[in-house]
Amino acid sequence: MNGDDALPSPEYLEHKLEELEFAIRREEATYKRGLGEVDSSKYLGARSLPDGQSKDDIISRIDAARRVFSSLWKYLWTRRDISISTKIGVYRASVRSVILYGCECWALRVEDEQKLEVFDHYCLRNVLQVKFTDFVSNETVRTRCDNIARILQAIQEKRLKWFENVLCRQPHELSVTALDLKPLPNWKRRSRSQFKT
Repeated sequence: MNGDDALPSPEYLEHKLEELEFAIRREEATYKRGLGEVDSSKYLGARSLPDGQSKDDIISRIDAARRVFSSLWKYLWTRRDISISTKIGVYRASVRSVILYGCECWALRVEDEQKLEVFDHYCLRNVLQVKFTDFVSNETVRTRCDNIARILQAIQEKRLKWFENVLCRQPHELSVTALDLKPLPNWKRRSRSQFKT
């Protein structure tokens, strides 16, 4: 295009028209296919299952925390010139915050709790450079780590903080309404009709 004519060339318009037609065909194909069912979905970093369990989310959080922990391996955890309190502070800020993201809404099972505890103990032992064959109890490891709380206790504290935040919200908000056990004003109990025999 030069300064005299303000319209684009016919070749350019034809190319843009082909791109638009291709995009429309792709959208139509997606629309015709429809939405299918999935085994799990990820929303805001949290993975959810159709049955309401949290095991996939917990596994993905542990994997993400493991990546963070291993990325700091040679720079922090194995160095002897850095104090234990500094290492624990970094552990709380980096690894624990990654693993506890979204834990307020987890439906924990016993095996999920065990996975979380095992990973937490693994990390703390590596921070202290205590081998599993040294016969040092987990409580001793926690005491040496500035009495860091158990991960299940940290989850409970985060849940209570979230509950406190919900209670401070306006009464018309959905999260507060969900906690209220009173039925809605227009709700009626279904009649219990007897079967005739």
